[in-house]
Amino acid sequence: MTVLNEEHPYDVKAKILVVDDEPFNLEIMEEILCDTYDISYASSGSECLESLQISLPDVILLDINMPGMSGYEVCQEIKKKPSTKDIPVAFVSALDTLAERLAGYDVGGDDYITKPFEAKELLRRVNVAIQYRKEKESLRCNANRALSKANTALTMNHELSIILQFLRTSLTCDDIETLANAASHTLETLGVQGSVQIRAGENVTHKSSDGVVVPLEQSVVKKIHSEDAFIDLGHQAVINFEHVSILIKNRLPDDLIIFKRLRENIILLAESIESRVVALLTASALTKKQTLLANVADAVRSAFHKINDTFDMHNAQNKKTVVNYIDYMNGALAPLTLSASQRVVLQEILNKAAGVLAELDRCEVQIEAYLSMVMIDVQRMLDLDSHCRDNAKEV
Repeated sequence: MTVLNEEHPYDVKAKILVVDDEPFNLEIMEEILCDTYDISYASSGSECLESLQISLPDVILLDINMPGMSGYEVCQEIKKKPSTKDIPVAFVSALDTLAERLAGYDVGGDDYITKPFEAKELLRRVNVAIQYRKEKESLRCNANRALSKANTALTMNHELSIILQFLRTSLTCDDIETLANAASHTLETLGVQGSVQIRAGENVTHKSSDGVVVPLEQSVVKKIHSEDAFIDLGHQAVINFEHVSILIKNRLPDDLIIFKRLRENIILLAESIESRVVALLTASALTKKQTLLANVADAVRSAFHKINDTFDMHNAQNKKTVVNYIDYMNGALAPLTLSASQRVVLQEILNKAAGVLAELDRCEVQIEAYLSMVMIDVQRMLDLDSHCRDNAKEV
């Protein structure tokens, strides 16, 4: 049978099956059609049906009045079978009544040619039948392609919505264990039998979509995670990122389009997991850093307080010593008879001692101001680090 579809160039002759019990009619049709088409013959309805089991023509020219099965009965049988129902059937009859034509239409006939006919008219009607089938096949192919594309689009949208839902869920995962569980569930929802391995420093978390993780599987994935981003293992495959690997256990589709789409979606899933892992590791590092800075700040604050207390104690002792010394000098010098110049010299000495006390007071104020500024800077650093950690959690 000539394959009738949109890719068929019709560079070979179309096949015509002529069914008629009159040899004269067969000869006439052969003379008209043989130069243009590949002709085969059947002299009865049963012979026609038998020939269709061997070879399928592009058009059937079917006589109505034949011994045994009539043309109507033959047409009914042809239209019942999926393999032959799309072959155009043109009835050829000397009867030209409305009843005959309606009967032909009721059993699924495609055309009705009355005898006698002109050669050009017969050729035209056969050609119309062939073009009709060609267009019908083309429409079917286009419809199947459109349906396939629609199904592909729906599948893509469904898969992307699953990954989008994972992205939303991942933002609420505050630890690696929860994130790994969400990722393995997403694989299961995508219809992928696989497992997810997350490496966070020395800690390795491995979750499977079917709940079972074989130790050898875990060790193999961990060993090859630094290899290529996509590793084909025959019936299995591994997708790798720095902290994340996804092992696909079930065979990937042979259809190249479906295979590429599924691979890209799983890579997108792996990339999403990787981003969340990095965010969690960053937040954890910032938390540790903030704890360390807080401890350092407490130690500095305590040291500053001790320095300040020690300085105050020594400053008070120095002041007391100087005051006592001045009082002692005033008491010791009071009974003495000193000249005016001697008193001036002694007064200058006492004034210098008082100046030393005033300078100590000024130094104390400056040191306290400096320590306060240092503590303010430390607190600002702690507040900034806390803000960075909160932002990392929101990533």
